[in-house]
Parts: sequence; structure tokens; C-alpha cells
Amino acid sequence: MKPSIFKRIILCIATLPVFFSCGKESEETFPERLFRPATFSAIVDVNNVDFTWMPIEGASYLLEISRDSLMFETEIQTYSISNTNKARIEDLWGSTRYSARIKAVSATPAVMDSRYRSTIFFTQAENLFAELNDGDIGTDRITLRWDRSRPVDHILVSATDRSDSSVIITAEDLAAGQTVISGLDPGTKYTFRLCLGERNRGLIEAATKSILIEPDEADVTRYPATLHRDSAQPVDRIAVYTEGHETETFFPLLQQILQPDLRLSAVSNLPHHICFAFIQKRPGRPHNSICL
Repeated sequence: MKPSIFKRIILCIATLPVFFSCGKESEETFPERLFRPATFSAIVDVNNVDFTWMPIEGASYLLEISRDSLMFETEIQTYSISNTNKARIEDLWGSTRYSARIKAVSATPAVMDSRYRSTIFFTQAENLFAELNDGDIGTDRITLRWDRSRPVDHILVSATDRSDSSVIITAEDLAAGQTVISGLDPGTKYTFRLCLGERNRGLIEAATKSILIEPDEADVTRYPATLHRDSAQPVDRIAVYTEGHETETFFPLLQQILQPDLRLSAVSNLPHHICFAFIQKRPGRPHNSICL
């Protein structure tokens, strides 16, 4: 009996590793956490961006973008993405730095999502303004047009030596995709910024036309001559100066107070070729000139 019992004990001990080994091979194992995408890139198209990344088998993705530098605190936008390793995000702020990050999302509760892969990109300036035609520009007003499919709410108007102003875009303007900026100074270069709140959606520069001065054609070769002007324009003097001087740095020979139509009397010692310019008190330079 004793030898038989002893043999059985030896046999059981010998077979134990086999049972343990079979148990380990049949147990299914999982990683603790998914790998994050090995690559993550952003290609900018004005104010749109195309993302691509290295796919992770069996995972979906969570994409986040934020209008800051890797802080992910400012206007976070979140996108859940499945069955693709590409995404296009449109209509971002122009001329702005953005942060983006992506992680693989696990479909198995026992496996954690991956850590994030991050990148930074800069959008380009968008410009919803249409090009100006000559007919859009007058002496005191400019007609502006833009892509009416995009939301905007005001236009900032600025010029050198003048205070900035803001023009509210009405519902009618939005529907038409255009507005007329009036009350401008003749012969002046302006900058117009199309905005939505603090967001700049377009920029265009244009100069208003100068006031036309038309002397009486019958009297252009002798004096006295008659000059005509629009009495509504804000000018108060006429300058007579020698041909060849720059209109913004001229040295007038004579200045007279203007009426709607001014007839110049003969003035002694005037050269044969002289020029006339209408002048405004502010900013104190000619709007336009003509030489006879």
C-alpha cells in the first residue's frame, strides 16, 4: 500500500506544472492603455484645417481644438470621430494661433483611452470682402460688398489723422451682402475691417475720389476765370500756386475765401502757368487741383 500511495503523490506533483501551464495559455490578456496616434498633423487652408493621424486598430478618436497655445482653455471645440483617420474643421478665426490634440478612445472598459498627441497651427487671414469697382467709389462714400453667406455685424472705418468709427450692419445689409459707407472725406485713403464681434473677417483699403474742379472752358487761357464746386463739400479756401509743386507741400501765391462759384480777378505778377486747389480747414490740404 505504501509504495502505491507514494507513487501517486509523485505522479500528482509531476503533473502540476502542466495544469498551471495550460491555464496561463488559455487566459486572454489586454493592454492597460491604448497607444496614442504615432503621428498627428494639421494642414491649414486659410481659416480651415485638415487633420490626419496614424490610426489605432479598433479605436475611435476624440479631437479637441482651442484658440490658445496648448492650454486648451479658450473656446474648446470637441469632435468624436470614428472609422477614419482624417478630419476637416472649417470657419475658424483668421490670423489666429490654435492648439489641437487627439487621443484614441477604447471600446473596452478594461482598457484606458490613450494619452493625447498635440500640435499647434496658425490660420491665415480671411477676407470676405469683394473687390471694389470704380463705380463703388465716390467723393464722400464707398460701397462695400462681402460674402453674404458668412455672419458679420459691423465694419470698422479708419484713416490717418481721423478718429476710427464703427458702422453697424443692418439686417437689410446682411441680406444684400453690401452697405454704403457715407460721410467720408474726399481724396482720403481709408481702411475698412469687416467684423463679427472681436473677430476680423475681412480687410480692404480704398481712397475716395477727389473733388473735381472745372474752370470755365472759355476762360482757361486768360483771367479772370470761373471755378465751380459742389457747395456741400467741406472746403473753405482756394489756393493759387505755381505748377510743379506737390499738392500737399505747395506754396500758395494767393488764397481767397470760397463761395459756391468763385470768379478770380486778375492778379498782378502771376506766372503764365498757375494751379488752383480747393483746401479744407481739416486736415488743411488740397482735395484736388488743376493747372491752367
